Amino acid sequence: MPDYFSLALEDRLACFFPVREECGKAFVRQRMANEGLEYRRRHRGNIRTDFRRFNDVQRMTDRGDQHLGMQRVGIVVVDGDDLIDQPHAVGRNIIKPANERRNVGCSRLGRQQGLRRREAERDVDLGTGLRQCPAGFEAIPCKRDFDANVGRNGGQLFAFKNHGFRIGRRHFGTDRPFNQIADDFDRFQKIAASFGDERRVSRHAVQQARGLELLDFLNYSRVSEKLHRLPISCWMSAEKAIFTARFQFSSRCACDDRESRSHSNLMATSDATSSPRPTADAPQAATIAVLLPLPLTEAYDYKLPSGLAPEDARPGTFVRVPLGSRVVIGVIWGDGRGDVAPAKLREILDILPMPPLSDGLRKLVDWVAAYTLSRRGAVLRMAMSVPAAFEPPRMRTVYRNGSARPARLTPARQRVLDVVADDPPRSAADLAETAGVSPGVVKGLADAGALEAVTVPDRASFERPDPARAGPALSEPQAAAAAIFRNEVAAAQFHTSVLDGVTGSGKTEVYFEAIAAALAAGRQALVLLPEIALSAQWLSRFEARFGARPAVWHSEIGQRMRRETWRAVAERRVPVVVGARSALWLPFPELGVIVVDEEHDAAYKQEEGIIYHARDMAVVRGRLEEIPVILASATPSLETVRNIEGGRYARLELPTRHGGATLPDIEAIDLRESQPPRGAWLSPPLRAALTATFEAGEQAALFLNRRGYAPLTLCRACGHRMECPNCSAWLVEHRFAGTLDCHHCGFVRPQPESCPQCEVEGKLAACGPGVERLAEEVAGLFPDIRCEIATSDTMTSPSTAQALIDRISNHEIDLVIGTQVIAKGHHFPMLTLVGVVDADLGLSGGDLRAAERTYQLLHQVAGRAGRAQRPGRVLLQTYMPDHPVMAALVSGARDAFVAEETAARAENDLPPFGRLAAFVVSGRYENAVARAANQLARIARRDMAPDAGLIVLGPAPAPFALLRGRYRYRLLVKASRKARLQAHLKGWLSTLGEVPGVRVQTDVDPYSFL
Repeated sequence: MPDYFSLALEDRLACFFPVREECGKAFVRQRMANEGLEYRRRHRGNIRTDFRRFNDVQRMTDRGDQHLGMQRVGIVVVDGDDLIDQPHAVGRNIIKPANERRNVGCSRLGRQQGLRRREAERDVDLGTGLRQCPAGFEAIPCKRDFDANVGRNGGQLFAFKNHGFRIGRRHFGTDRPFNQIADDFDRFQKIAASFGDERRVSRHAVQQARGLELLDFLNYSRVSEKLHRLPISCWMSAEKAIFTARFQFSSRCACDDRESRSHSNLMATSDATSSPRPTADAPQAATIAVLLPLPLTEAYDYKLPSGLAPEDARPGTFVRVPLGSRVVIGVIWGDGRGDVAPAKLREILDILPMPPLSDGLRKLVDWVAAYTLSRRGAVLRMAMSVPAAFEPPRMRTVYRNGSARPARLTPARQRVLDVVADDPPRSAADLAETAGVSPGVVKGLADAGALEAVTVPDRASFERPDPARAGPALSEPQAAAAAIFRNEVAAAQFHTSVLDGVTGSGKTEVYFEAIAAALAAGRQALVLLPEIALSAQWLSRFEARFGARPAVWHSEIGQRMRRETWRAVAERRVPVVVGARSALWLPFPELGVIVVDEEHDAAYKQEEGIIYHARDMAVVRGRLEEIPVILASATPSLETVRNIEGGRYARLELPTRHGGATLPDIEAIDLRESQPPRGAWLSPPLRAALTATFEAGEQAALFLNRRGYAPLTLCRACGHRMECPNCSAWLVEHRFAGTLDCHHCGFVRPQPESCPQCEVEGKLAACGPGVERLAEEVAGLFPDIRCEIATSDTMTSPSTAQALIDRISNHEIDLVIGTQVIAKGHHFPMLTLVGVVDADLGLSGGDLRAAERTYQLLHQVAGRAGRAQRPGRVLLQTYMPDHPVMAALVSGARDAFVAEETAARAENDLPPFGRLAAFVVSGRYENAVARAANQLARIARRDMAPDAGLIVLGPAPAPFALLRGRYRYRLLVKASRKARLQAHLKGWLSTLGEVPGVRVQTDVDPYSFL
């Protein structure tokens, strides 16, 4: 037998396999199997073939298998990287590229209808496996005449691993070891067949099932030990090698949630314990820990290449490192753990020429990962959200003054030379446009030597705001608050202040002074806004104050601008950024102040991926960066109010409107007494108020937080309701577009002419009002007014939002009908009337923050009226005029409402006096989701100590039990403020482990209960 065990473990992955399906039958029929059965009877079921008999079988196999009638058997050595590549080489008819835009996580299986057993047999292209799989194979015992069937069997193995074959007990005879093999194959087949439709299988579930079943495949090692008398230690090493290979494959796909408990699995292709540990006297290579932007918890050890000093690899440095067979960009996180032998460590490839990630941002990644129970690599990915920013910048050609003078100097050429003399180098197009000439003139000057071409990096230019530019005159309360902010920024110490001012009090101008102080100190500033639409008017105000616009960061900016902005922020070429919640993760190296405007807004809560609240994480980053944080709102959240009362935050109040404007009068219209006409939604008092406003030449706004024409469409013949096939939600009619839309998953279908259930025409009826229906009613009442709808459907980008705001400000619109996008931050001097069509809309649903959110939203809407010299008026249509929210709005007793709401929360130990955490269990199959949710609940109740201060509620189907094609169950954990909530949640999830086909999301401090 060859010296197999002398091979390096990282260079081998050895397994014995029968090479054809007929192999089992051949073994049973031939002499070796008969002798083995005799041995089994003698030795109580153990088949033991002596070494001489094994050599005899090998020699007969090499001579052409005339005695055995079987294909050759040998040890197959597979290079680790090649092993990872093999599964991708199977089945040209089965594997198709994933459609990432549809968020399909796995490769498409079959013909979009799922892989079935017979389709797998028919469609797997074994020729592909034969051609590609044997690339990394080497036969050791039968090396000199390696049969092609061994390679073919390897191809079948990998195809089978991914897609399953019809191999069962009948193909292997009746002997017990082969029955065991057949049962394993049958399990493989069931897993493969149950993958189902590609839209019902997440990539995580597929890879987990494949990996787990691959581990089950190790049963062959025990069978092979009985047949071939190999020591069990060999197969233990093979098991670990296969386990390692499985994780390399998972990381390559970047989609497997299961990760190795030992971080050395990805650093080497074998187990680190198979080699001796370095002794204390042995020279140790410098190791560093590199955190990768992948769903991984731990950083991995790498070693520095020769010639690179440890001081060149500081924490925060971006490096390019090998991972399996690919190269990824990571961040040096500190010193290595040192639990991997230096000989098995891989070197970093190079250090990227970029500013390092700041200590504060790296600490924030660690803090958020621990608080939200997320993987650190996944959190880091939010801070490295623009991979193109790590690529070298593109180069472009610009022109500057040359040494020669043109022989013929025309007026056009003279204009070009004048521009070049006064301005920095420009491109040919810019020169031609500025000078008012054709590009040919510029080219002629360059050919004559009058212009010199220079290649420079193609980078976007960002204007630099002027902090010394004079701003508007501030009132006394504004000036006092601004002085405090300037002192806090100058001190460069962490402090959280709440700027609590009524709508129209000039909060923006006050925190502009804090930004000016940061810019004067040479530091950067970050401003977070909850809505993209708010940035349009905000940018104009910023430009008026500082003479330049800041950089903008949100989901609607193009890829090139994202790349340029991210890189410019890291290189300190951008002093101020205004953006949505994701701007919190930009790599500011010298952050001086963070401002969170409208801090109460629920839009700061991210509900997908890493679930966090940007307001709270902004405060955490401020503490880690040692900088002041400003929270601005007219209706601070109860959590913020509680922090003020506890002394953790300071409150600065602006009690009056700026410039002498007064707060609007708010009235409630009792719809029980003043009902709208049948089929209409505007009550007589609101209609009369609209008439008076238009006659006075003023503007009005109608607020209804419902997009589209109607929230429900039903058939009056059979009662069928138009539902989304992917969600537990009704389809919303958008009559102007002629479609029925789902506002949760994006499903769209044309408006049908007949009921899809009973097929009766003309019986589909719209139920309830949307903004389009209000516009239709207003058009009938006031045909001569100029009306426009403002929703996220019409304000799709900052440019369209700016255009609409400009038309309203210029009084080109008399009436605006909108959703919450018009509720916050806008200033329209001629808008004097605001009508809330359905003030009760947000009070239902069982949300513990329903009353607080409704008050905040309606208070913000009311604040749009009367912001200049003309007095404003707000009318609330409600069926509950006595509700505490309506009473507080009408009376203006905000503090009384907050005190009442705070007392109710404190009595029931709800946030901010208690803590909540939610588990959202989801998957494509409801039974599997329900089982996993119940199992998690049992684990939680079993492992929870009686004095832990925790209560587990549920599981129960979520209000949206089906969302985007996934069934959802929720568990709610209620805890006291002193309970170690994260530790308990982490322990329960660890005990549950990974459930194939089921995803468990943890939401610490949930804001949404849908």
